[in-house]
Amino acid sequence: MRSPSFTLHSPGSRKPETLTLDIGVQNLTIQAVTAGLIIQRLGLLEHFLLRNGQYSATQYQVHWHDFATGAPIAKGYTQGV
Repeated sequence: MRSPSFTLHSPGSRKPETLTLDIGVQNLTIQAVTAGLIIQRLGLLEHFLLRNGQYSATQYQVHWHDFATGAPIAKGYTQGV
């Protein structure tokens, strides 16, 4: 029998990972038009995504999907966009 071996991984040795975020929005509704466009155009979501600790090697792909109604957004919760 062999004794168990343990390997410690430093944060810099993490395998790069890509997380894809699909965001459904309704930019034509009064409540969302200002906030949604500002968040998208200024890249605020990307700015505040975690990039340290266990996420130091993570790359993000953010895909914005603009819908005229809420039905496709609700459908995307169960089926994906």
